[in-house]
Formats: sequence, C-alpha cells, structure tokens
Amino acid sequence: MWRIILPAALALPSLQASEISVEALLQAFPASQFPPLLSTLVPLKGDLSGGPVVAAQWSGAVRFDGTMIGITLKGGLGKFFYDRPGQRYRLNYTASSKLFHPDGKLEQDMLAKNTTMAMNYTWGGYDENGACNPFPNKYSDFFGWLAIASPGANQTVEGKPCRQWTALIPSPMGKATDVNMTACVADDGSVLEMVQMVGGTGKFSGASRYRFSNITFGPPEEAAFTPSYACAENWPAKPCEDEEVETLDIYRIFGKGEPQVLSNRDTGDVLGDVSFICTQGSGAEYESKFITHWKVNVSKAFGQYALCNFNGTANVCIGQGSQLKRVGRRGSQIQSGKKAIGQCDPNIDVGSQYSFPEAGQCPPNVVPSEASGCYWANPRPVRTVAANCVMQDRKLLEVCKKEFGHAPFTESAAIFKDALASADLTKGGCPDAPIATIVV
Repeated sequence: MWRIILPAALALPSLQASEISVEALLQAFPASQFPPLLSTLVPLKGDLSGGPVVAAQWSGAVRFDGTMIGITLKGGLGKFFYDRPGQRYRLNYTASSKLFHPDGKLEQDMLAKNTTMAMNYTWGGYDENGACNPFPNKYSDFFGWLAIASPGANQTVEGKPCRQWTALIPSPMGKATDVNMTACVADDGSVLEMVQMVGGTGKFSGASRYRFSNITFGPPEEAAFTPSYACAENWPAKPCEDEEVETLDIYRIFGKGEPQVLSNRDTGDVLGDVSFICTQGSGAEYESKFITHWKVNVSKAFGQYALCNFNGTANVCIGQGSQLKRVGRRGSQIQSGKKAIGQCDPNIDVGSQYSFPEAGQCPPNVVPSEASGCYWANPRPVRTVAANCVMQDRKLLEVCKKEFGHAPFTESAAIFKDALASADLTKGGCPDAPIATIVV
C-alpha cells in the first residue's frame, strides 16, 4: 500500500503518525474537488506554532483562480470565514468555467467544522441546484500546513506587504507529483494569498490560487456557518419521481488490478465519459488504462450521485442513505445547471455520470423497482478496449479540446462511440482488449 512518508523534521506532535495512506487522501479528496491538500497532512487544532502568526479569527473576500478536476476556473469571487478557536471555516465562490459553454460557471461551497462530518461540500449552486456532499474525514485547519512552512522573502500582494512562507510535501508517486504550498502572511496575521501546486498530470495536478482582501478581524458572524440549502434540506437528495426501468449504455475507465464490475463504481454515458476523459482523465497515466462499454438495467428513480472509487484494494462509495442504495446521477463534471446538479435531468448537452452502489444491485432475475428494494440489475460488459487507442490513436484528446466551450461535444462523442462499437479500424474502431489480460 502506498503511503506518504513525512520527513522526520516534519513529524508533528499533533499527528498520530507520520504516515498518511493514499487511500485516506482519496477518501478526503475525491475526484470532484479537494481543499488545500496540506490541511489533511497537518490537522492542527491549536495555534500554528513553528510557522507564521496567523490571526485566529477573521473574514474577508476571496478570489479563486486555478484548476479543479482538469477544469480551468477563473475569476472565482466569494467569501471566506475563519475561526480557529471554534475549529471551523467557510469558503465559497462562483467562478467562470468555459468547459461546456462560453458563459458557464461553477459554484463551490466548503463548510468545515470539527464534527462527525467535518467537511461539507456543496457543488452546483447555493439553492436547489446544488448537491451536498459531506465527508467524514477529521477536521483540518485551513492553514494547518503553515506549521511546517519555511520563511521566504518579503513580497507584496495587491500593494500590501507580506512575507512568503513555503512548504514542500513529497509524493509517494515520485518527485514530479510533489505538492508545493505557498502563502504570503502580513504582519497583522492576515493571509493575503495562498497557492497550492500539485505536480504531474493526474486528476489533482495543477495550480490553485486564493487571494484574500477586505479583511475584518474578529469572530465571524454565526450565520456564516449556516449549512447550505442542499446540506440542510436535501441531503441525500430526494429520488426522481420516475419508476420506469430502462437499459443504459454506460462506460467506465479502469486500470489493471481493478475489479471488472460495476459495483461501487462511477461511470458515464458517452458524453459523460468523454467529459471525464478529456478533463481529469486526460493525463498520461490514464492512457495505460482500459475502457469498458456496459449495458445495465436501472430504475429511473435516480438518487444523488455518490463518489465511488477503487482504493487500491476494493471499490468503495462515499455517501449516506439512498446515495448508497439507488443509482446516482449528475450532470457531467458537476456542471449541469439543473436541480441537484442534473439528478433528474437527461443532461443532453453535457452528458450524465452515474454511480452504482453495491447495496442497490438486484439479485438475479429481479427487476429494479421500489417494491423489490433494488435499483439496478443484469450488468453485462459489451467490449473493452485500451484507453490509449481511444485517446491518442483515434485523437479523442485532440478533438475534444477544440470542442471545449461548445457543448454537446458531438465530434468527440462520435469518435468515442465508434472506438467502442467495433474492432473495425475502417470504422474508427479499437481492437478488443481481452479481459483475461486485464484482471490480475
């Protein structure tokens, strides 16, 4: 099992161990988004001894620019509330995202408290369009990583003086994927800027920049920590009012050693998987994987999409209640613009992504329904091909970049569908990849 090994000099008393498993990081930082990575590595609950003096309680405006799951976000404007003694913080913003449409946007809300569900994410909107995703990882201070940071040069951020502090966290996957953190802290204890850079080409790679302004010191107002509508009123989201059964054609990208099953995995329709592969799945490490076309019978009473991944040992879903029972659906890359991120919408422009919790699978010869208490049945793999054939040989990555901002990605979808439809090279097909050579 891969583990992140912190150098002895960075092992802090507040950590129960100087080893943190990659599986734990995947639980804390699923594909859809992650808070500053170092906060989980250094879950401080007290002051930031060893680093700069950061004010214990303050609020301000925030601007976010960066990448999230392979998507470029610009001009994200929102608010930040920080309460270290109360062990809580809130960060939200609305950013421009031109992945699907020129005027597209992504709304993000993070509410962290030292409770059982320490981190509550709301994606897709602050109203009924949003979907709540709580995570049971331990509370981590937003600026906890500064306890192991080294001082640097004096800088200015938007005309205000501050001192730069940096930290490097080595990655178990090699130096190319090390995590670099930088912050500029003013003499009054305000953090004017924080930058996180994750190396490599994986789903977490890229840079994220937070700039804080209009800072007010003192305890944030209590209303700042009120849960979003989605988390307070609609989590897990109510199922769709449609009990028909349909056969879905869905697709899943996976690597060697991963179980060739749908149980506890996320998938997508043609547009859904294309949007995944062309963004967070576009890195070189994904080209060595495989793609399977599946057919599966499902109840259209879809529930809220769950985050389901292979953790190195088994397929695991994160969620509660109906999230771990019903087939979940959302608009691709959390950008539907519809209620609950497109849970009950066909998402014809951006595509749909689906989750298949193991507990919702029907026994043999049982039809998905409310009466049967199961919601998907008879999964059968149709074809499996090498991802590299689709991504490079059929030029999917090249074509989809040209279609960014102009959803639906019709040309990319045609390439993807043809590649999985047959092994006929003259029809754009990819050769079969025998299952026996994949499952190890």
